[in-house]
Amino acid sequence: MDQADNQSVIPMRYFLRIPNFGDLLNPLIVKALSGRESCWVGRDDIPHLMAIGSLMAGASVNSHVWGTGVMHPDIGLGSAHARNIHALRGPHSLMALRKSGTTLGDVPLGDPAILAPRLLGMSASSDPRHAVGVVAHYVDRQKPAIRCILAQDGVADLNVHDDPLSLIRTMAECKVVVSSSLHGLILAEALGLPSLWIKAGQDIIGDDFKFSDWFATTSNPQIVPYNLSERERIEALIPMAELRDHTIDMDALAAAFPIVGEWEGQSLVPRKSVAACRTAAVPVFLISFNRGPMLRKIIAGLQALSVPVSIIVHDNGSFDDKTLEILRDLEEGGVVVYRYGLIQNADELDRVNDSVARYFENWNEPCPYVVSDCDVDIAVAEADVLQVYAGLLNRFRKAECVGPMLRIRDIPKTYPLRNRALNRHIEQFWKNEPILDEQDGRSFAYQEAPIDTTFAMHRAGESFRRMKSGVRIYEPFEALHLDWYPQIVEGDEDEVYSATSHPDISHWKNQNENEKYAGCNLEFHHYRYVVLDGNRKLRVKTGWLDDV
Repeated sequence: MDQADNQSVIPMRYFLRIPNFGDLLNPLIVKALSGRESCWVGRDDIPHLMAIGSLMAGASVNSHVWGTGVMHPDIGLGSAHARNIHALRGPHSLMALRKSGTTLGDVPLGDPAILAPRLLGMSASSDPRHAVGVVAHYVDRQKPAIRCILAQDGVADLNVHDDPLSLIRTMAECKVVVSSSLHGLILAEALGLPSLWIKAGQDIIGDDFKFSDWFATTSNPQIVPYNLSERERIEALIPMAELRDHTIDMDALAAAFPIVGEWEGQSLVPRKSVAACRTAAVPVFLISFNRGPMLRKIIAGLQALSVPVSIIVHDNGSFDDKTLEILRDLEEGGVVVYRYGLIQNADELDRVNDSVARYFENWNEPCPYVVSDCDVDIAVAEADVLQVYAGLLNRFRKAECVGPMLRIRDIPKTYPLRNRALNRHIEQFWKNEPILDEQDGRSFAYQEAPIDTTFAMHRAGESFRRMKSGVRIYEPFEALHLDWYPQIVEGDEDEVYSATSHPDISHWKNQNENEKYAGCNLEFHHYRYVVLDGNRKLRVKTGWLDDV
């Protein structure tokens, strides 16, 4: 069903910034136990449930804790009331809270993920198809040691970013599980599969506290992880995997599940179920102002990508008759249009976040979304550009968004603000050396740089603002800034967009700015860019401005 009964929603907080199957199990476990949909909330002022995850540091007086764990006592223990702590992941979490002064009795101990196969009707295959399933923590996935074992015969790649049900089904077809992810180990035990805790580096925060917490609920704990080498053979790992013989009282853990009160003040509009949210098209918010023909072209390009998109137009007070007509046509075709007044100052450019919040208001789980000016053409990139950006958003944990480099090497000399555009963009971006890397065996080039209202994919559950920390991607995932190519959009002879001449606020038809910068000199002689050659190899090249 696309819609969930809004009267039965349980507000929840869980890690959503990077999709991870253990965290994404939360709504499935809650629904199986309670019969009620959950709703992810990013706010702290209402009662909410916290379950699977090492999130105790973020627990508040409004948190109801059921099976949550401590990441590490030094990271934090939160401020949940003892009466609202219904279960904890393990004895180390319990001891840390007691040492901090929280008076706790003998609450049930166990990670709720241990209940998943029983609640979701899954079991290990009697005739497994894979010798071993490998679950790499998302910080480990691109490391050479992990890539080495994933490439070997008989290995099932259990990608933590995949749908949790699909991952568990594939895991159930494995003989043993090798994992640097905590929930890979827990799900293996829940399915009755031997497991081996591996380590591929020191990037998982918490100094192994959460692993020790989990293993303390087993009678055959693995005290230290096996440290992978970069030439590891999977055959050597399989004999080291063992059943851990958990000691969790699963009935007591399930019985401790709290029904958190209904979310006060929730909308009476029917809510979008978690299942529907997870299969929804990517929301793309386009910022519009009197740019009807360009808006229409950009939408057509987005709709031609390999990933379905939902278009939402954030209109800043358009009054041009042609644009108003196009907006009406778009609405009739199913495009959502949110109308606002004219922008008066630069700070109001962040007002697009009102549209983001409005769109997701009745979603039970938000998803990553795109915000872009309506003059950035992503259709020149490869068709799977949105999947690539989503994957890189998972890869670069500190980045708040991922978007394209804006191509400069073919800006026509007839564009009156060409030199101004080149100066600004070379200074900010194109003088930098591209960084070459690989993602799941595919090459890409990037640089770390802030992103304004230029096209970018933003993280689920995080608000929009200008100048977020970002990662910009080169060819073949660049974009065109259409104002530099006025011949491309039909009927836009007077649509000279001078944002290139004004870094603070978008001004349309600003003739004074045009005249001020139309004759400026070039300040750079060259820049660095990336090309994709005939063998689909990325090459970094130097562009000379005489060649542009």
